[in-house]
Amino acid sequence: LFSNPGNAFATAWDAIFAAYRAMFDGAIFSPATIGAAFHGGSVGAIFYPISQTLSDATPLILTGLSVAIAFRAGLFNIGAAGQWIGGAIVATYLGFGVSMPPVIHVIVCLLGGIAGGAVVGWVVGELKARTGAHEVIVTIMLNYVMYQLLSYVLGTPKALQAPGQSNLISPNIAANAQLPHVGGPPPEVDAGFLVALAAAAAVWWLLS
Repeated sequence: LFSNPGNAFATAWDAIFAAYRAMFDGAIFSPATIGAAFHGGSVGAIFYPISQTLSDATPLILTGLSVAIAFRAGLFNIGAAGQWIGGAIVATYLGFGVSMPPVIHVIVCLLGGIAGGAVVGWVVGELKARTGAHEVIVTIMLNYVMYQLLSYVLGTPKALQAPGQSNLISPNIAANAQLPHVGGPPPEVDAGFLVALAAAAAVWWLLS
């Protein structure tokens, strides 16, 4: 830095620029895919990074809304992760363990996910109402309970573990229970992102 400050700052800038460019390319879009699309490459590859970002954002939006509602009510919900796991366990089981017509199957899985998360939240509310247990402590502790429960059911063949698997992997969700992709594959984002946006609009209306 002191012997050659120009080179030091240039090297630091190059490293910072490369890091942020890599994040932009991986999360929004990569200019290289646009050039490749004009030379026989996949057009869908242009939208893959942003679709993956929106797909990853879907559970964050929904769990964030659960925290926002509780906070407006004067409660600190630190258990969104555990509640999300509760909903995921129920929705996953309904997705592969129950046979239903296409549209009904998706709706049942969504309602099951809502119910699974609500039950975990209900445990916290019940303990607070009956014993005065502070929701911050209970929700934090319940997160770890749900982490362990998820590991247990994914490692139990008669529960959520896929047949013939030794890893913590569930069976594939039935096609009837999967939300459709927005625009179709290869983009990863599905209609769940639209559900999250609708929930965000509903919560905005409720809180405002």
